[in-house]
Amino acid sequence: MRRKFDIEFKRIEEEHIDKLHEIYNYYVENTTVTYHIGAVSRSNFKKIVNIDAPYESYAIIVDKEVCGYVLFNKWKSRQAFDRSAEVTVYLSEGYDGRGIGSRAVRFIEERAKKAGICTLVSLICGENMASIKLFEKNDYIKCAHFKNVGEKFGRLLDLVCYEKEI
Repeated sequence: MRRKFDIEFKRIEEEHIDKLHEIYNYYVENTTVTYHIGAVSRSNFKKIVNIDAPYESYAIIVDKEVCGYVLFNKWKSRQAFDRSAEVTVYLSEGYDGRGIGSRAVRFIEERAKKAGICTLVSLICGENMASIKLFEKNDYIKCAHFKNVGEKFGRLLDLVCYEKEI
């Protein structure tokens, strides 16, 4: 039986940035989850978690501990795409497999709907089976597969895209 835990979603504020920046750079330096190949500066990370309306970014807090973030952000710059957004979820190591990612996805879908977003798109490294499973479990459909478009740690990487109309 899973242990019950308290989960909160709070708009990302300055007080969350250092912990979230640390989480992101862990993935940059140790995994192919993100296509950055070198540590991201704090100021550039703040751009990644764009906190400008109408897009929204939330810290994920479990049992009062900041353990990740979820956001929706501009997908494409042309105005015709304003009905769509990119969705992103990052969790600290050890927080996966507890249902937190699914709760974060459902939460951000509701926030995106309220902001007038109709379609969410997730761009995932083809090796990132945890994210692929997360989005498939939450009814996202694979809509594109780009082969060998990235390179990191001496390996060619695929990019897969998942989408959901909300």
